[in-house]
Amino acid sequence: VARNISFKKETEVALRKSEERLQLALEATSDGIWDYDLKTNKIYFSPRYETMLGYPPGSFKNDISVFTDLMHPDDNERVMNYINEMMKARNESVELFTRLKKADGSYAWIHARGKVFSQDENGDPVRIVGTNVDITARKRQNDIQQTIFDIGNAVVKTRNLEELFEKIQEILGRIIDTKNCYVAFYDKKTDKISLPFHRDEKDKFSDFPAGKTVTAYVIRTGKAQLLTDQRIRELTDSGDIENIGAPSVSWLGVPLKIDKDIIGVFTVQSYDESVTYSEEDVRILEFVSDQIALAVSRKKDEDNIRENEQKLRRIIESSPDGLLVTAGDGTIIDHNTSILEMLRVWNQELRKHNFLEFISQPDKEKIQFIFKETLNAGFQKNIELLMTRDDQ
Repeated sequence: VARNISFKKETEVALRKSEERLQLALEATSDGIWDYDLKTNKIYFSPRYETMLGYPPGSFKNDISVFTDLMHPDDNERVMNYINEMMKARNESVELFTRLKKADGSYAWIHARGKVFSQDENGDPVRIVGTNVDITARKRQNDIQQTIFDIGNAVVKTRNLEELFEKIQEILGRIIDTKNCYVAFYDKKTDKISLPFHRDEKDKFSDFPAGKTVTAYVIRTGKAQLLTDQRIRELTDSGDIENIGAPSVSWLGVPLKIDKDIIGVFTVQSYDESVTYSEEDVRILEFVSDQIALAVSRKKDEDNIRENEQKLRRIIESSPDGLLVTAGDGTIIDHNTSILEMLRVWNQELRKHNFLEFISQPDKEKIQFIFKETLNAGFQKNIELLMTRDDQ
């Protein structure tokens, strides 16, 4: 008996080519694809799904437990809700932003999309298909931009440098470990380094001679330094630095610059071998260091202005003479307590009044002329005027 199997052979060839094209498409796409069969409880992971997380193709077994093994512990509830929403949505795509564990132990941020692909005769889902896209780099960039914005905003919202430093530590802590960190200012005249902000598990310094400290090394080189404990030993042995304080496992310092001038150093360090800084962390701190320097400089200026105003207020208040500060039209802007006693103004807000109200009628024309002369000349002295008291 002879049978014509040409059609069967042609079909097999077409199927094989179709599978080859599908495989090429799966390998070419940047998306990781998964296909979950609810009847068999088996799940397929595309090669890209695995390599995207740093695993060799074929590393994952076709089991739903892979999902739970890769899942970040804090995302468990959201992932379960994501799956339940897909079941309910049926033909609509459902999105999720989550974290999956990579081969190196770190976590990648993933934008996941999934939908029910097929249903049984009762309309119940039997197959779910989805894609995963690694958005770690994009999210990192967004986080950095948000960090820069928040640091700039902190200048306005904080009352002094101490509060600003606390806020910077908190904000940066979202993208890099800042458990142990400090801000250092360098004084060229005294060759000393002061630490107006120092949060550390082991050390507590307020200042120290710059000398050959690792902080001074950042200032001398003018660039960021990422140092392991081994690198610190090498620099110590070569005489480039002299180590002070508790030895750290990982140390990262970046110069704080205003224009081309280095005003200080921002440093993070770790004593825990599970927390080490990377070249990516260097780039992040370099990127935000200008904003930190600008924020610190502005807040220092604000604090200096506030301190000078407080000094001026103390001087004004300590004077036994009555002192008034007025605008060009005579409106009272500021005063000390002595003038209240002189004018016997006890229950009034003097700033609501005009200086001319307290000048006797014969001297009002005189004082107006004196005001004009003062504005032109810049000063007047030893002018006698008859002033009226509030009780007269």
